Amino acid sequence: MQNILKSFHPVYPYKKLKANTAQGIEVGTEKIVIFKDHQGKVSALLDRCPHRFSNLSPGKVLKNGKIQCPYHGIQFDSDGKGIRPIDQKENKISCKVKSYKVVVKYNYIWIANSNVSEDSFPKLPNTDEWLLIDGYPIEFNQNLAVTLDNFSENEHFPFVHNFFGWDENSLDKLHFHCEKKDTTVHTLYWGPQRSFPGMRILYMKPGDYLHNSWETSFSPPLINYTTHLTNGDKKPTSPIGYVAKVLVFFVPMGEN
Repeated sequence: MQNILKSFHPVYPYKKLKANTAQGIEVGTEKIVIFKDHQGKVSALLDRCPHRFSNLSPGKVLKNGKIQCPYHGIQFDSDGKGIRPIDQKENKISCKVKSYKVVVKYNYIWIANSNVSEDSFPKLPNTDEWLLIDGYPIEFNQNLAVTLDNFSENEHFPFVHNFFGWDENSLDKLHFHCEKKDTTVHTLYWGPQRSFPGMRILYMKPGDYLHNSWETSFSPPLINYTTHLTNGDKKPTSPIGYVAKVLVFFVPMGEN
């Protein structure tokens, strides 16, 4: 799996990474260290000191904002330039490690290769129109293609979900539409919302139809879901109750 970081990927919650600490992460086959200085600036480097190949992630984040290799004390700045302790006074660069572009947005740390423009940052819904509630990671021990496939269909609803969507008895009323475009796939399911205790608290009632539509893109792997309810099986332009968006970014780890 090559060149994953030609696009920005969300890799870690910003607030979870405390000041003056480092964290090792993995994107594809690349092991990376992210670290935050006392001013809140986040940097990302290859988690491998070029001197003796020790991991940098167990190292200290110093007051000068650099991360120090835990083996021989070489200090690396956000650009990956390393200076040995003996060369600190002369500020003499002794080695260099790969650095990454870092963007902090939507409460997450995003990284890409250093030559990637911030103009290529994924276009997400306008936060002036949508309320951002939260974001959280889930790790799947599964092949990326299989994981994407599972997030790209709704036939599992009656058998996996207890409340959301239709039940097994309503499968004959389920509608489906899919359209493939140059770089994206657009999918829509709509069917009878099953009844469950407390559904009216969520602005649902018997007879409503749940509409679940999404756009899948692949560079980076991203699915943008939009969910709403309507009265009956038609597709009126005005939803009833809530309209919710869920964005799922897939960050590969390892070969597959």
